[in-house]
Amino acid sequence: MLLRAWLHRLRQAGVRTHARHRWLGWGEDGALRFATPEGEVAWAADASVLALGGGSWPQLGSDAAWVPLLAARGVPVARLRPANCGFDVAWSEHFSDRFAGAPVKAVAASAGGAFVPGEFNITAGGIEGGLVYALSARLRDAIERDGHAALTLDLAPGRSLEKLAADLARPRGRDSRPNHLRRRAGIDGVMAGLLREFGQIDGSTATFGLAAAIKALAVPLVAPRPLAEAISSAGGVDFAALDERLMLRDLPGVFCAGEMLDGKPRPAATCSPPAWPPAARPGRAWRIGLSGSRATGSADIIVMTANGLRVVRRPCASEEVFSTLLPRYIGRARGRRIAPCDRVLGAWRRGSFLP
Repeated sequence: MLLRAWLHRLRQAGVRTHARHRWLGWGEDGALRFATPEGEVAWAADASVLALGGGSWPQLGSDAAWVPLLAARGVPVARLRPANCGFDVAWSEHFSDRFAGAPVKAVAASAGGAFVPGEFNITAGGIEGGLVYALSARLRDAIERDGHAALTLDLAPGRSLEKLAADLARPRGRDSRPNHLRRRAGIDGVMAGLLREFGQIDGSTATFGLAAAIKALAVPLVAPRPLAEAISSAGGVDFAALDERLMLRDLPGVFCAGEMLDGKPRPAATCSPPAWPPAARPGRAWRIGLSGSRATGSADIIVMTANGLRVVRRPCASEEVFSTLLPRYIGRARGRRIAPCDRVLGAWRRGSFLP
């Protein structure tokens, strides 16, 4: 809906869209060359804005075909690497067959000094999902630097090591060890499978050792998934090649924008707070709350109307997107009380879009 509105506004402003045009670089006269179904065409322009994406998802157009074109003109381009990506894990055949596709929920993970709660998914050959994406840059860099990396999981993030050990030390009576783990630690299914896969425990492992494995289970990673499967890419045009207006210093009139720039991408599981419109600041007769989900990389605009709670779910987006969205919903809710996020956190998943 928002994209359609933007396109409509651009058309009203006289912007023309030419589909099925593939940029081929520059001609000898400096004109932009394009391949089209009718053959090659050239366009001369006083200014050009290149917003060509990174190298992820080439089937949708982000194939990094622009890299050699800019490199041939002397523009420094850092190697494109996967960002916000999954990783390969050397599962046993038994684990892969049984748990491929299973979600691992209500856990936490750490890597490179960062600690992130959330959830992720098991694949036939590795792991993926919001929690993994949040740590993917650190894990990718560690593999490139050291040749190996591990994602350290806390399978019981709500309990301290001491509390978990005390719970597991309770007599289990006639319970089997798997039932005891399920009842006392909430470990069953795919979590129990992970513990068996990498916990290095057996029937003789002491209670404290078992608790320690649950609280810090190292999952060794083989490699990041290929760039073509990543949500986004790192690397791109070096910022040193651009001036303060994002124009290429050696190609006057050519500007670069978006993911093709060598900036550090924001992890999929983080979101900066928006620039709130003045009327939406706390302390007014009505308020608006924003809550970011670290697990899914999404944000919720939580609104209390006369008909009950409504949650406007949006992907993690830039401040510009939120500053566009918020006035619209504030206008519809004017005169109603809009609840701050800390009062309705438990209802994130129950909402729907505002009518």
